[in-house]
Amino acid sequence: MLRTSKSATTSRSDVSSPSRSLTRAKSERKGTKKPDFADSSDDEGFDMGELDTSLLAKIAACPDEGTVLKKVDDWISDLEGKYAGRSRNVVSDDAVCTRSVYETDPVVVKDNVRKHVSGIPFPSWDGMDEDIIKDESPIAAPVQHHDYAPDLLRVDDIPEDEDEDDRDAGVRLVRAYSNSCMKQAKSAVPQVIEALSRRKAEKLLVSNCSMADGGIIAVGLYLGQLVGLTSLDLSTNMIFYDGATALAKALKSCAKLTSLVLDNNKIGTYGATALAEQFKSKNSSVTCLSVRKNQLSDAAVSAIVDALAVRKKIVTLILAYNAVGQQSCSSLANLLVRCSTLEHLDCHWGHMRQDGAAEFAQALTSAPKLKHLDVGWNGFGDALPCSEIANALKLPTCKLEYIDLSHNRMNEQSAFLVAGPLEFNKSLVKLIMDGNPVGQSGCRRIMASCLGFKNSLESQEKDERTVELSLKDCSFGMVNASAFDPSEPAGEYMFDMSDPYSRLVVRDLLKIEAMGKGQFQRHTVTLDWEPYNLKKMTSFDHEAEVPDSGEMAFRFVSLRKPPWAGGDTELHETVFASLVQHFSDNSKVPMGEHRMGKIPYLQVLITADTIFSYQQAGALLDELLTSEERVSFLVEIYHKFNEADGNKRLAKEMLTPSEHKRLMALLGPTAFAFTPNNPTGHHRLAIAQALTRRSGHSGERAPRPAAPGG
Repeated sequence: MLRTSKSATTSRSDVSSPSRSLTRAKSERKGTKKPDFADSSDDEGFDMGELDTSLLAKIAACPDEGTVLKKVDDWISDLEGKYAGRSRNVVSDDAVCTRSVYETDPVVVKDNVRKHVSGIPFPSWDGMDEDIIKDESPIAAPVQHHDYAPDLLRVDDIPEDEDEDDRDAGVRLVRAYSNSCMKQAKSAVPQVIEALSRRKAEKLLVSNCSMADGGIIAVGLYLGQLVGLTSLDLSTNMIFYDGATALAKALKSCAKLTSLVLDNNKIGTYGATALAEQFKSKNSSVTCLSVRKNQLSDAAVSAIVDALAVRKKIVTLILAYNAVGQQSCSSLANLLVRCSTLEHLDCHWGHMRQDGAAEFAQALTSAPKLKHLDVGWNGFGDALPCSEIANALKLPTCKLEYIDLSHNRMNEQSAFLVAGPLEFNKSLVKLIMDGNPVGQSGCRRIMASCLGFKNSLESQEKDERTVELSLKDCSFGMVNASAFDPSEPAGEYMFDMSDPYSRLVVRDLLKIEAMGKGQFQRHTVTLDWEPYNLKKMTSFDHEAEVPDSGEMAFRFVSLRKPPWAGGDTELHETVFASLVQHFSDNSKVPMGEHRMGKIPYLQVLITADTIFSYQQAGALLDELLTSEERVSFLVEIYHKFNEADGNKRLAKEMLTPSEHKRLMALLGPTAFAFTPNNPTGHHRLAIAQALTRRSGHSGERAPRPAAPGG
């Protein structure tokens, strides 16, 4: 039988909680004396020092001191007088348990009511003692609470073919990792436990696990034990400088790691510098690195790129949504020149501008294996960077298959610069130009090249390949009067030949002349105000030779003919096939992708001299399902028929009465009448009719004609 004396109680109070001293002080204030348990008639005594009175400190801290202290005194009296030598009580398994102020007394929670198991009521804050219940079921095992409850690997789950030593080592690693997480006040990650227990993981995906710096420090101690680890994904884990530094140290023992993903963290400049030092080391085998959205400065990005250039192994590099500026552009240019293994480069949403962008674009000619280039939301719309990209595209060694130039402030001139080399490029598969105000002429020019018309729409020569093109929000409904339009090339020109756009326009005019649809007035061609012999274009397989400096002036005349004068009598079959394919595609556009509307697609393809036959227009009209599209289609091509009355017959035969009425309202009376204020154009008049003779007189207004189809 255990006996408790005053001396024993005093000695225990030295190591007990402050609440025990408070208990003794309250007893002395009331003049009470603790009972001598040695005189108890019970066979089994109770050691007061074993009681957990930690709750007393919380109760004593209550502002309402008088009421609380009285409650404490009453509770202490009951404890000392009635609870000595009590038996151990237990609760059932289905109850949710937590410890009370008594060391072995669990509190049972049922139906949201907390009930104490022992015979002593649990003191409540409202002065009302809680009900007492008795339950003799076995006590539940203590449960360790985590942020989430992972399914831990059991011994039975380990394959039988694994060595017992490996299993023991895995168990030790899991135990050590768990202890390390406890020291860092972080929960163990199930994916890490799984990998450490098996020790044969090749890929470790622990993205979005809220690991933070402490979790990275804990797992970094044991990454080297995963000898076969080749891919590590730590994206969206709130990793800062300390975590990045710990990771850099851990990577020294990961000799086989080739892929590292750190997207959507905040490693900053110092963290990037620490990682860069590791990438320079000889034991670094990283070939795929992604640090998207890491708040990296220009210097931080430059440090990482310079480190990768030393090893010359990088294949995929993603730097999107970081401050990729002038310094980073110089480092990237050096990487493109030195590293011949780079295939995928993503610098989306950076600060690449002017000279830095031009230096980077110029280095693209030295990247023989680069296939994927994303420089969207930068500043490549300026003439110099855009012309350097164009130079890279026209090289026979160019392997680029995907280019994203969206939101780069590109105008009509920039679109022409990019479109020109596409006529000779054989590798490009997809080009994204979204968000650039290239206008209608720019859209038409670049679409002509992407559709495979080697010498633009004028030549009507179709290549076998077709480039997928995205022109979302490119202002293709806007017409710039000062922009060059190949469908109406006549006029007088003066160009600064040092400008890449000027040289491209002269080459386009030479193509038009070679196809017999226009002609230079050779006696008017001058360079720096001196007569210049401009050579004709003899082959469409190579660019025409034009001067690259000086001011060139000349006059160009159009030789186009209407259908009835020997010109084109219908839309070229390749353009017609492209329109039919686009009009007949009524499938749902996948999420995240963009498809140009049917009428805007028509507006971009047709030019001022485009001609439709009655059969072609009817076939395209059959593919349009909505009334709005059918009416809009006829508005666009109404004056482009090769027959005088083809438009009227088509409107009368294929439109409903309501659609016919809408067509009349949209076209208006001026669409059918001769107006002396705008007399230019090709006219076909029946002179035998008196009204026609009057319409042909410039001094008289023509009477209002009949409605379409009437």
